[in-house]
Amino acid sequence: MAKKPNNKMIGLFMAAGIGIFALILIISLRNSIFKNDKDTVVMYFEESLRGLNVGSSVMFKGVEVGQVSRIELVANTNDLSFRIPVYVQLNPDQRIISRDKSLRGKQELLSELIKKGLRARLGVQNYITGQLFIELTIQPDSPLILKYKSVDGDYMEIPTILSPMGMISQDFSKIPLKQAVDNINGTFETLNKELPVLMPKLIKTTDTTNAILEENRRITNETIKNLNQAAKNISNAAQSFGNLSDYIERHPDALLKGKRQ
Repeated sequence: MAKKPNNKMIGLFMAAGIGIFALILIISLRNSIFKNDKDTVVMYFEESLRGLNVGSSVMFKGVEVGQVSRIELVANTNDLSFRIPVYVQLNPDQRIISRDKSLRGKQELLSELIKKGLRARLGVQNYITGQLFIELTIQPDSPLILKYKSVDGDYMEIPTILSPMGMISQDFSKIPLKQAVDNINGTFETLNKELPVLMPKLIKTTDTTNAILEENRRITNETIKNLNQAAKNISNAAQSFGNLSDYIERHPDALLKGKRQ
């Protein structure tokens, strides 16, 4: 005979499951609604944020230390200027250990790191989709510029620097392209005006140069020929002198009596 299921145990397991699910849901809602502002920082970038979205990663030395929590667009209708604060929620469970015992808490540590050169810049996470992320890096030589400290005083601001692509774009924008194009056009216009006048002179100069080179070639050939002949004569004279020396050595009296018949 089949044993009857224990309804009490089944109900207990179901109640436990529902309770665990409700606890997880409450913790999740609490973390999303009642976030700790001490773990929230703000950044202002001077370049396009296309590809940066809510949920984008914030990395430091390859470690994900937070995510973008929200991106706002604040307009000033007086001077038509805009600022785009990017709020980052640092991971509350991410521990940052400092050997400096005088620094207590994450806020003090971040503040000290900012003084020592902690900066944020944009990076490309996926070149195919163009998705961006925020990279935290140490740049001791970069100036510490806080753009809107008085506006977002409730949040710690991390200074930003240009990304490598932003630096290239900035340098490229400083090139006076219009002036360079105008100079090139002016050069071509000058050439168009001067070439019809200069071409006959250039052709005449080329002919004269060719004639001079031809004359020099002829003179050079004659000089080489004369040098060869002179070398040959010197060789013959040396040979004759050698023969005379040998004869005198064999017949010393020839200097007094002359050559024998």
